[in-house]
Amino acid sequence: MTLSMQVLGVMPVKGRAQKSVACITRLLSTSDYPLHIVAVTDEDEEAAAAISAELTGWQGCVSLIELPLRGGYWNAVAVGAKSKPEYSHVLNLANDLLPGRQWLSRAVAAYERHFGVEPAIMGLNDGVHPGTHAGHFIASRVLLNEWYGADLYPYKYYTHLYGDNEIVERAHALNRFGIAPWSSLYHDHPANGAGSDEVYALGHSSLNADWKMYERRKAALWKR
Repeated sequence: MTLSMQVLGVMPVKGRAQKSVACITRLLSTSDYPLHIVAVTDEDEEAAAAISAELTGWQGCVSLIELPLRGGYWNAVAVGAKSKPEYSHVLNLANDLLPGRQWLSRAVAAYERHFGVEPAIMGLNDGVHPGTHAGHFIASRVLLNEWYGADLYPYKYYTHLYGDNEIVERAHALNRFGIAPWSSLYHDHPANGAGSDEVYALGHSSLNADWKMYERRKAALWKR
């Protein structure tokens, strides 16, 4: 494994100030591969203040972007990814993740083993999907730019779910999708039996609109 892949993690943060701080700390302290995380708060001064105050020990590894208006998961990921264009690959994150040992180096090794330096999407094992899908993945900036231009992501999806579906489906169609089975990034989410809260409820309220957008975009062959 080389260090030719520069990985930028982007974590949208809405609510859960202390949970977000703990999650960022876990991700950085368990990563054995260079990682910078951009936390993007979404109309959330409490979370922004907690991240600024409590992650000073990770100076140089964490950046903060505060969005004044609520825009949803993929808008936050897009803003974070565009803020540091020098990183060759972007990893979309969430503040309810539990990383396993060597989680990032194993994902990078799997990417390089499957695709070398070619643009692709490499999913991490989230404990939910059987191997053909992933909610969190390392994405080549080159591939994202080819699909979405300067936007980098399908930012109009509000929730996490249907943006995942679109990106993974497009990668499968090009034989550019892989799973790193030993790279564990467990999603501690209601889909995995975790408790729900108001943040999940906010996302669920937009699922129907996102599903309709997904169906329209799929029928139009993902045209922007």
